[in-house]
Amino acid sequence: MIKIVCLEKINTDTQPKKVASKGILFFINKELVDPDDKEVFVIYPNYDFFVYKRTVFIASKKQFESSMNFREGMKRKSAEVIADFKNLETFKNIELIEQYVGNNLHHLRKMASILKSGYYKQPDYLKKLIAVNKKKMGFEGGEWADCS
Repeated sequence: MIKIVCLEKINTDTQPKKVASKGILFFINKELVDPDDKEVFVIYPNYDFFVYKRTVFIASKKQFESSMNFREGMKRKSAEVIADFKNLETFKNIELIEQYVGNNLHHLRKMASILKSGYYKQPDYLKKLIAVNKKKMGFEGGEWADCS
């Protein structure tokens, strides 16, 4: 037997609390029923993600992240990276990074990647990274070098 779990974040108009505000509803045989025979709960044919044998297949990244409340988790990871930056004294003006990242999901994802890699915790990693980039960009001795 193949067991696949499919989920979709549903519109708030289909939530029982929202529907209840529109009229009287009853639970009969574990089903939400409207005495006026109106449609009160809808299961849409599109799914945001599927789970099969502990593997998640994501059809809609945005809805999946919203359903799983990823933003809050990414905010925590971003805060952890910022705290590490402060403790390690990696940067000056950390508040500029905090402001830039803010609640932007793309930037929060980047911060989560930074935390996962952990490179910033290695001694002299950022100094080496800056040196490599200066060389690659042709910046030597405080002056731009000819890169041609």
